[in-house]
Amino acid sequence: MSTQLRSILKHAKHSFWDEPRYIKNTKIDFEGRDEFQKNVLEAVNEKGYYLASEYFDKETTQIMLDAAKKHSGKTAQDDKLHLSFPDYGVERYLAADRRNELSPFFCEYFDEIGASYLGGHGTRYQSMFEVKGTIGKRSSADIPHFDDWRKRFKIFLYLNDVGKENCPFVIYENSYSRDPARKHKELEYVLSGKNGSYGHLCSNEELKLLENPRVTKISVEAKAGSVIFVDTRFIHRGTASIKGDNRLLLGSYFDLR
Repeated sequence: MSTQLRSILKHAKHSFWDEPRYIKNTKIDFEGRDEFQKNVLEAVNEKGYYLASEYFDKETTQIMLDAAKKHSGKTAQDDKLHLSFPDYGVERYLAADRRNELSPFFCEYFDEIGASYLGGHGTRYQSMFEVKGTIGKRSSADIPHFDDWRKRFKIFLYLNDVGKENCPFVIYENSYSRDPARKHKELEYVLSGKNGSYGHLCSNEELKLLENPRVTKISVEAKAGSVIFVDTRFIHRGTASIKGDNRLLLGSYFDLR
């Protein structure tokens, strides 16, 4: 079978089976959710993110920060749990939900939001403590991009104050649409994967996106204890540290598993 024919069949399967079936199965399930959870679900679905400023108080946040540092020390020598990217200024310590002191964040209440956003079927598949810093270090994640054509629901907790100089998360509000340009980019993602642009936008594509009056680039700068809920189908990116100061966060990822 030729490569071209394989691509045609893969495109047809995606367009007429995979995508419609996925969209149907992941329709947001609001049943049983309280007002805060519904507000999060509605905001993330509409504009791509919801920021709960200083959701956790200083004392609780400090306890979780101390526990996260202990977790990083314990897992630093485990290649399966410690993902080190020195060229990008990033260190990730997985399985952070194993520490009881981090249960205020890795909790059933937040898990319910992640599950509901994915049609009631979402599952937390990754928990991590991330340290990002080092002057000028960048990666492909710091280029505007979307993670997948599927929903990718993520929750982040800032464990320290995050401003413009220490790697704030950036979201392009209202940037998800079903217009031809997006469909083309998603199709390239499906057919070519990492051999294509893999959801990344070049400079001209970013400028074109920002010509849309509905789309706004938001640098999510917030105090320690703030929680960000996000659908990473929306365009987003990371940022480098300007002076070398770290950004410390917990991350919880949800998908259909």
